[in-house]
Amino acid sequence: MVEPSRRECLAAIAGGTVAALAGCQWNAETSDEQPGDGRERVTEYEVASVRNPDGKALFTEGETLPTPRETDDRSRVYRHTYLTSGDDLDDVTFAETSEARTLASFAEATALDGEESVYLFTTAIRACSEVRLQWVEVDTSGPSAQFCQTLRPADVECRATAYETTGFAIRFPFAGDRFSGHGAGTSSSCGRPPRPEPFDPTEGAP
Repeated sequence: MVEPSRRECLAAIAGGTVAALAGCQWNAETSDEQPGDGRERVTEYEVASVRNPDGKALFTEGETLPTPRETDDRSRVYRHTYLTSGDDLDDVTFAETSEARTLASFAEATALDGEESVYLFTTAIRACSEVRLQWVEVDTSGPSAQFCQTLRPADVECRATAYETTGFAIRFPFAGDRFSGHGAGTSSSCGRPPRPEPFDPTEGAP
């Protein structure tokens, strides 16, 4: 089977969706959308993000990491958890990869059992796409992170049918022992920049 080229992929989903990660720490992009009822937008936090080009699982709650199947209908790597104590961290198994180690080190540097907590998220993504963190909210039940997808820059070499794995660790400046849960949402589009005002050649003319 002939796989679609990068140019064909871009043309097929022009105006489409998704964001990129790179094993670094960064602040989430801002959004004009408002939190849902009873929720507050969290603005003070730190983020570490990674991307594994082999599509391997980054972490799991338990001892056995999931192994992706080689078929197109395989179960995608998708997982999120919220760590509020050292015991929670001990229950997470991280893969033996540099990307997973970055997330593990970030979590280990968090003052769990103290004044901080950490949220972990991972998902599989097409190699020519990427995931972005849009915002984080919190309500009485716990934190929730909103992500979106978009195409990677056109100069990034990728195979349109391949899958890779992305992961995020989000450190909050508050303890999480009072919360009962957490959540995650993913949008198929990161939106578009505001449409510019039409140019008026007569504006400012004498």
